[in-house]
Amino acid sequence: MEIVINNDSFFQSGRGNITSEIYFRFNDFYFPEKKWSDFTIVLLHSWSVSSGMQMLFMDGDFSVRGRLLIDNNIELHFFSGSSEVKEITVSWSNLKNEIKRAAHQAVTHCDNLGFVSEDLESLRYYI
Repeated sequence: MEIVINNDSFFQSGRGNITSEIYFRFNDFYFPEKKWSDFTIVLLHSWSVSSGMQMLFMDGDFSVRGRLLIDNNIELHFFSGSSEVKEITVSWSNLKNEIKRAAHQAVTHCDNLGFVSEDLESLRYYI
């Protein structure tokens, strides 16, 4: 399982919002879809705070809900609206590490681009 972020797609609006391609990839499954664009920094901050238990996308009605299992794995349920489209089980530590890795990637790239925002500083605090 990977959280894909495309460094070539980063954009900061005049209001300071930072977007880029961000989506989940698990083998040949992409969620919400390959090349999905959303508010990357806000999403990663929210996902970091929730430790992967509830991961919402801002652009569209997509979410990932986690259910911690006894063996320290987490069941991830991928939803489009109220319809579950996929369920996978991964190590909870793997998910948390992947969120952290993606957050580091996003913050580093934003720094390289000279982006500044309150959302970016909030995310930086959690990594």
